[in-house]
Amino acid sequence: MVDRRLKHGYFLEIPNERRIFFVLPYSNKTLIGTTEKRQQLSEKIEVSDEEIDYLIIAYNQYFKNSLNRNDIITTFSGVRPLIKSSHNPNKATREYAIQTNNKITSVFGGKWTTSRKLAKNVVKSVLR
Repeated sequence: MVDRRLKHGYFLEIPNERRIFFVLPYSNKTLIGTTEKRQQLSEKIEVSDEEIDYLIIAYNQYFKNSLNRNDIITTFSGVRPLIKSSHNPNKATREYAIQTNNKITSVFGGKWTTSRKLAKNVVKSVLR
């Protein structure tokens, strides 16, 4: 996250790759993400220097007012389970699984590109 105001959100393609990243207005700041890094749950969940550099370089390809590490005000990280694995995280499947146990519905996997379809299927599952 950087301390810059942004009027509009953007989904942009990483230069020379087939994946997207986002630049979004968030609480009068700008949120930039995400990366795809394979990780084990036993490893510390944190943003690496490589990931920071990756996103700064991608951002600077599109915006005139370029960023550097000093512009970062905070970082955070999380993990997303992959239902079916791939050695290359960029090629990992976007499949998801919906599991219902009594009144609790859990969702595993998925990505931005499947969120609408996933939401529709969760509603169908809940209504059953």
